Amino acid sequence: MWGSKIIYYISYGYRKVLIRLRDSNIMLSSVNSHQRGFSLIELMVVLAIIGTLAAVSSPYFYDYFQRGKLSQGFSTLTQLAVQMEKTYLDYRKYDENGSCRIGSPSDDFFQYNCTSTGQEYTWVATSNDGQFKYSISQNSQRKTELFNGETVSTSDCWQISKNGSCY
Repeated sequence: MWGSKIIYYISYGYRKVLIRLRDSNIMLSSVNSHQRGFSLIELMVVLAIIGTLAAVSSPYFYDYFQRGKLSQGFSTLTQLAVQMEKTYLDYRKYDENGSCRIGSPSDDFFQYNCTSTGQEYTWVATSNDGQFKYSISQNSQRKTELFNGETVSTSDCWQISKNGSCY
């Protein structure tokens, strides 16, 4: 029968060699070592993939973020137009001594200005960075004057994208 078993592990490169001594018989077998962690190349490949995805998706993310800011401006302009019509119902004119009866609201992204001549008004929303400028008048005519820093001449429309789609 077999005698006592003596087992030795010898490190050999990336593998460990298992040596079993059983009486006078020597048996060699390889044992896979369990590697922990990642190699530098694996980490660099993952970082390259993440960097590529970020580079491809960031312009789309910026466009959606920009549209969110524009929607806030459009909503405020629409609310101001409704308030102006309510004021007109009460006073039969839009202005008081040459200025609008409604004060300009404060906003994180836009500055609002009103001009009025009694029976007409125009609210203008200009972005804080000067890249966008929209307006609305007493007959609810919407106009885009500036989009991404470029002058545009769209009437009855608030442009929301570079391809000319409107809100």
